[in-house]
Amino acid sequence: MELMEALIPLKLRWSALWSILPVPTTSRFLDLACRSGLLHVNIGIESINPDTLNGMNKRFNKLPRYGEMLANLRRRGNQLLVEFHLRLDGETEGAFRANRIFFTNTRCRSPIFNILHAGQGHAASRPAAKRIADHQQP
Repeated sequence: MELMEALIPLKLRWSALWSILPVPTTSRFLDLACRSGLLHVNIGIESINPDTLNGMNKRFNKLPRYGEMLANLRRRGNQLLVEFHLRLDGETEGAFRANRIFFTNTRCRSPIFNILHAGQGHAASRPAAKRIADHQQP
């Protein structure tokens, strides 16, 4: 918080890359961030599927709180870029539609979709890599 207080007299505009975990919902923190020049927040949500998040050990990502956190930032005039990962292990074709509904309902005007593409031989992502290859156009 000291850093944000020191930024206020400099009248700078700044951006942040935040995980959904540390996005504070306290008014004091968010108000100070905005007064100090926060313009843009990029948040990695990764997935809105609780099973996928658990499989990624992202148990701290709490889906029921996503809308509240995004609304708190948006109310203060922050521009939001929200990142989703597609083609994660365990997700189905329905993930595309579910993500579209989520970003429409939460008014994410600039969603970013990252398609998981594992490098050849990457052991941890072979199932996802095979799935992507299976769906590529000839």
